[in-house]
Amino acid sequence: ALLLLQILLSAPLESNLSVVTVLTIPLVIPNQRWWRWSLATVGVVVLFQVGRNAWQIFLPAQLPPGISQRELLLALLAGALEIIAWHAFALLAAVLILRIAEDRQRLLRLNYEMQGAQLFLEESSRLAERLRISRELHDSLGHHLTSLNLQLEVAGHLPDAEIRPKLAQAQYLAKLLLADIRSSVSDWQAEHP
Repeated sequence: ALLLLQILLSAPLESNLSVVTVLTIPLVIPNQRWWRWSLATVGVVVLFQVGRNAWQIFLPAQLPPGISQRELLLALLAGALEIIAWHAFALLAAVLILRIAEDRQRLLRLNYEMQGAQLFLEESSRLAERLRISRELHDSLGHHLTSLNLQLEVAGHLPDAEIRPKLAQAQYLAKLLLADIRSSVSDWQAEHP
């Protein structure tokens, strides 16, 4: 209702005011319905502005001195084309404003999506690194732990005199195990300073 009132008030006052109206139409009317409002506004303004002087074409006695009907008709057409051009310019400016706003929203949404993807990739990278470390530790330490466990189990079933070599072997395996752990940790620290 306010838009219609603005259109009707701007048409008789000055066509330049209706340019502002056409500029605001796409900004306030959603979807593609604003095309109809814009065309209606331009139509109302052209009809009113041209209609103010068009009656003189049909009443030759009312023509200003030195102006023919043809000249008046050409002046009216030029005025109508000027009105249409300014309104088209305003409409294109409004459409550009809308496109810029839509593009800005789309860029913000894409930026948020990219940030989410970046966080996901960082987390995936951390999980992959943890998995790699756990596999490396399992591969390098599993064999030594199994041997150590077997040596200790065998030592538990032997008489006291035979226990010493088995315990020495178990101690050697424990040292190898510690060396492997230290090597894995220092390799990891070198890769991740």
